[in-house]
Formats: sequence, structure tokens, C-alpha cells
Amino acid sequence: MPYHEFFWTRRALVKIAEHGLTADDVEHAVLKTRLAPRVSRSSGLPTYTGRTPAGELILVVFERLDATQIMVVTAYPIEHERSR
Repeated sequence: MPYHEFFWTRRALVKIAEHGLTADDVEHAVLKTRLAPRVSRSSGLPTYTGRTPAGELILVVFERLDATQIMVVTAYPIEHERSR
């Protein structure tokens, strides 16, 4: 499981709220995932796939700020894990 500290912007909090998610949902999904980050084909940014405390599968798009800190760009529900 990855270890990260999270840096949140107001814009990111608004974007995830539009998808019915909270910062706690997103942080839980990232910290509990067993999958390595992947790169988004559309933005080129790294992504994590994980589950919220309620079990909803989400995709988290982020920017790495340093070795441990990430800035979430957006997150949204997905139907299934993306294939490589």
C-alpha cells in the first residue's frame, strides 16, 4: 500500500464533490490500494484506482509534489479497473 500525504486545492475539492466524493473517500482509496500508479492516456498524469470506504471503485488523478506528497487533481467513480 502506498504512503502519501495529501495536498488539497479548493478546485480539486469542488471537482471531487461534483462526483459525489469527499477528501476522505479519495484518501482512503489511495492509501488502501494495492495497485501501482498508472499514467492517464488523456492527461499524462499519474492515477490510482481504489475503493472508497463504501466500496465504490474510483479513479484518482494526481500530481506528485515530492517523494511522499501528492496533489489530487480530480477523482471520479468508474465501473471497473482499467486494463493496462
